[in-house]
Amino acid sequence: MAGIDRYLADGEILVYESRFGFGRLMAEIILFVVVTLIGLAFGPAIILAWAGFVFWVVADRKSNKVYVTNKRLIRKKGAGSQNFEELRLDKVESIKNGPLGLRVIGTGATVLKLPSFLSNITELRKALAV
Repeated sequence: MAGIDRYLADGEILVYESRFGFGRLMAEIILFVVVTLIGLAFGPAIILAWAGFVFWVVADRKSNKVYVTNKRLIRKKGAGSQNFEELRLDKVESIKNGPLGLRVIGTGATVLKLPSFLSNITELRKALAV
């Protein structure tokens, strides 16, 4: 299913896996156009510009994920070394939606910041309500 399977405990089931939303896709298209224009202005540098852009998009898409299992919320980030932030579902107190993304607030002043690029936030909220 996902690369997260090896980190799940026995009996833990993946309920939600994040996807990139429309806003993120539009930002990537705009950046692609800008990189192309810069590459065209500087001649053969367009190949390097495209390669760098494609590498960034692929690495960023693979390195930033949000998962919800039947027991916890997991945020994976970082391309080279994977860093995980976790919050048990029974410790979730509230979810705040702001201009820079979601903040999941847990007991003991724990705050897990989720990226703003997520699609279908309603599905994420339902998964967290389990």
